Amino acid sequence: MNVDTQRSILNMNVSNIRLRIVARVDLLMSLRDELEAGTHALAGG
Repeated sequence: MNVDTQRSILNMNVSNIRLRIVARVDLLMSLRDELEAGTHALAGG
């Protein structure tokens, strides 16, 4: 395997990891929003 092939594989892995992190952050944000909404509903707000 030459250096270019290794580099492109590495780049693909890095972008996949970035996409996963972004997706997870989005999920956490929406979960937090739902939790806050649920808390307000429970508190009768």
